[in-house]
Amino acid sequence: MAQSLSNVMPGFKHSWAASGSYGGTFDGKSWLWGVATDYSRFIGKRWILNGSLAFDQETTRKQNNTNEVENTLTLQFASGVSITKRLVLGGGFAKGIIDNKQGESKWKWKKMSEDWTVGALGVYTYWFNGHHSLDVTGSLEYRINEVKWAYSFDVGYGYSF
Repeated sequence: MAQSLSNVMPGFKHSWAASGSYGGTFDGKSWLWGVATDYSRFIGKRWILNGSLAFDQETTRKQNNTNEVENTLTLQFASGVSITKRLVLGGGFAKGIIDNKQGESKWKWKKMSEDWTVGALGVYTYWFNGHHSLDVTGSLEYRINEVKWAYSFDVGYGYSF
């Protein structure tokens, strides 16, 4: 699951963002793509709190060279500190809430003990003009239940207000 964090532009307190992501696991057996929407808010002058809802589709190569595809809807919370008006560093955690594996006809709720991830995040805003911004996010994630490291990159649009 990809984790995201969006920047809030100077002069504003809030931001809504939408992003697309791509990533994988460091063992090379899984890769994913996803989309997310998130809300960020400045707390004080430098701290950002963020909440996100994401859809990810992850493909995992099995031992018999077949692929398993899993779709997951995830809630994610993060916080970060604004180093400059373009750079934010932070961390967060995510929890998959419902999923659908390839071949299943319906979505299933995840147990509270399943599908937890923690991550370190870095956001760079490469363009902004007034309310509008374009960001790239990189994350290093640890999948607690799978005992596996992963990475992801997001490209997103933000609207600050």
